[in-house]
Amino acid sequence: MKKTVFCLFLYIFLLSTSSCDRSSDEDSFESLPKEITIDICKTIIQSPRTSNRAKSFAGKALDGWNNDILDPRPILIYAGFLTREDKDYLLLILLMSDEDADIEGISVREIHRQSDGKEQVIQEEYPLFVRSSIGHNQLIRFNKREHGERKDDDSWNTYVQNANWNEDPTPNVWISLPRPNQIDVEIQIYDRAGHKSESVPLEEGMVYK
Repeated sequence: MKKTVFCLFLYIFLLSTSSCDRSSDEDSFESLPKEITIDICKTIIQSPRTSNRAKSFAGKALDGWNNDILDPRPILIYAGFLTREDKDYLLLILLMSDEDADIEGISVREIHRQSDGKEQVIQEEYPLFVRSSIGHNQLIRFNKREHGERKDDDSWNTYVQNANWNEDPTPNVWISLPRPNQIDVEIQIYDRAGHKSESVPLEEGMVYK
């Protein structure tokens, strides 16, 4: 039963990661993300294998979709990562809900605790979705921050300025992997109007534990 539920969730998730073009099909844009997000939220709430935090954000998203009132504030339900032993990149799982589908990017906040008790804070914003109309789940490639790598602001500024050139590759996204008592990593999403979600900790694996 657990395997069946997990496979169903993964199937729905993969379907939901395709971008939607508001201008090409308004009805499809409005209905597909809503239906998929509602299904995933219900599954998260009902599953005994999801955290109370994820259940709470899923419940908040579900209430928003069911009240017939447009709430422009995005909700980040879960942020996880998957390692790829055969690749030089990792995958970032973002379970999101945004009723007006204008999520623009993610904010990464890291706290690195040094052996001498000092803390280093790294905060970076990545406008990953500036070229799309995004309001639901995404699976994103990212690079593991290991040797002080930082966001290349020039590359990202060029990427944003050329937002209509869909053939341009996305610049690198750098994120450290969390380590107990050493590295805390939190993810937040923001939209084009400046609304921000609550931050959630970056966790390993899918939302089901």
